[in-house]
Amino acid sequence: MEYRLASKNDISNIAKLHVLSWQRNYRGSFQDRYLDHEIYEDRLNVWKERLNNPTDTQHVLLAEDHGKVMGFVCTFLDYHK
Repeated sequence: MEYRLASKNDISNIAKLHVLSWQRNYRGSFQDRYLDHEIYEDRLNVWKERLNNPTDTQHVLLAEDHGKVMGFVCTFLDYHK
């Protein structure tokens, strides 16, 4: 397993993994229509925004196994909404 910072080239792979995670873990919390048909475009847009316009406090780390994204973490340090 290797770890590295995410780049713009990782947007699609992160979005796909994010979608799988939500489909497996949030069924019943979100509408099936969203999880089955709308989620990829939504997560893709989120990751485009995050990786194309990162803030100074945002950090995205990937875990890869032989070039395949196996996991990721995204942190926003000192973030208040």
